[in-house]
Amino acid sequence: MRVYGKCVMGNLIFLALEQELSEQERADGWQELGEAAPQEYVRVMNGTWLGQPLFDDAGVANYRFTNGRAVLRTEMDKQAELAERPPAMPTDAERLEALEQAVLCMMRGVSHA
Repeated sequence: MRVYGKCVMGNLIFLALEQELSEQERADGWQELGEAAPQEYVRVMNGTWLGQPLFDDAGVANYRFTNGRAVLRTEMDKQAELAERPPAMPTDAERLEALEQAVLCMMRGVSHA
């Protein structure tokens, strides 16, 4: 079974078997990574075929496609990507708390900063 990987901005984000992809899909950003044995089917499908999951706990891609190969990214590379991400949106609880504070300030006639 030939295994392909979908790359976005050089990062490997998805694995698929050759038979799951059309020729057009394979030509559109999918890179051939190698051969998997039939007993490795589950590892390909759950994204651990390369040895680690495709993403770490922070949602950062663990692999980059370089020189025709999937290469494990360094922690420094992954931290740089994390630093470039916009801040996370506030949770519903945080938004509700801010709204409650603003309403209380208005009721008290106090400026809310």
